Amino acid sequence: MKKNVKWLYIYWMPYDNNLSHLKDVIIQMLRNGCRSSEIVIYIFSDSLNQKAIHKLGISNQMILEDISLTFEDSSNAQYLQDCIVDLLKKYKTEKIGLNILGHGGKIDEISPDQNSGKIIKETWSWMNIFTLKEKLIYIIQILGKKFDFLFLQNCCKGTIEANYNFKDIAAVILSSQKVLGAPNYYYENTFQFLSNHVNISGEELAKVIVETETDDMYFSYSIIKTNMLHEFSKKLNSLIKELVVFNLEAKDFNTYNYAGETLADLNIFLKFLARKDEKTNLLYWELNQFYINNVIVYHKVNSNRLHENTSGLSIFYPKNTE
Repeated sequence: MKKNVKWLYIYWMPYDNNLSHLKDVIIQMLRNGCRSSEIVIYIFSDSLNQKAIHKLGISNQMILEDISLTFEDSSNAQYLQDCIVDLLKKYKTEKIGLNILGHGGKIDEISPDQNSGKIIKETWSWMNIFTLKEKLIYIIQILGKKFDFLFLQNCCKGTIEANYNFKDIAAVILSSQKVLGAPNYYYENTFQFLSNHVNISGEELAKVIVETETDDMYFSYSIIKTNMLHEFSKKLNSLIKELVVFNLEAKDFNTYNYAGETLADLNIFLKFLARKDEKTNLLYWELNQFYINNVIVYHKVNSNRLHENTSGLSIFYPKNTE
């Protein structure tokens, strides 16, 4: 018989890379924080000294399960799907959260595995966000609903591309436009709060994470309401149809680089494009208001980083049009 819980929270921690030394620190903070039997946290972790992914279940500061699994490649989204399916056979949960940790990579990459077991071992194996989406669609078909909360705890994954990709997967997405620190320190305080307020929503949980994070671990955080992204895309298309093709130069607006790619703040980028004429400028301002008031549920800039010009989401800026 399935065990009933208020929250099932899943951490996917592909730390088989230069983040390996932080794995145990994070796990201890999670164990310290989870103080309710109505919350179950499962951590699927990998590290440099492991030959397989490790599964650890925690509830009310107690260990429920502590075993090594039979597979090695933590960048393989199929394994993530299999692990969640297995949990859903054991637990009936009112709310479910998923947290993907690890490096950010290029626009379609997250969470690399340095020793994936693949033949070519000289390069990191990355998880593809589009493949991950397809695997998670299967999970929400089992659940009969979206995940209540998805945290892309990866550097520079606060992009319109990544958030739109997962719009049908989670009701609320937390991500960051800029580089995140590690290991992060929200874990213990967040799950202590959740232990005392088990009925909060995914959106409320996301805000708790943001508010309990230490200033040295982030530039900015954004909480996105995914049911607004479809309407946003329609409004964006209306603006794009009116635009002429500019010979854009990155020097014309602020950009930043990560993993060999260039990103720009979405709002700044669109404002620059909409300078064509009065009509496009009006379309931009309508889009801007919808973006600020409906898409971005919450946006917090680190008080020590107020010079960072971020609106909530970034956009990939290609070096060429090919």
